[in-house]
Amino acid sequence: LNAYQSLDDRDPEIHYYLSVLYGLRHDFPKAWFHLQQAERIVKVHQYDAKPLKELRRELLTCYPE
Repeated sequence: LNAYQSLDDRDPEIHYYLSVLYGLRHDFPKAWFHLQQAERIVKVHQYDAKPLKELRRELLTCYPE
């Protein structure tokens, strides 16, 4: 995923999955970084992404911002 991210850094799905993976590995600063990147991308397109909201809620329970 990191290699694919370097090809297209504007794909919110890549950031979403990286955030999930880093969260599972308990690397919460990187998980938050990628979640925020994904949120920033979808905000520009005015898209309401339910999976991002759910991931944010999960990260908040494990490691508050």
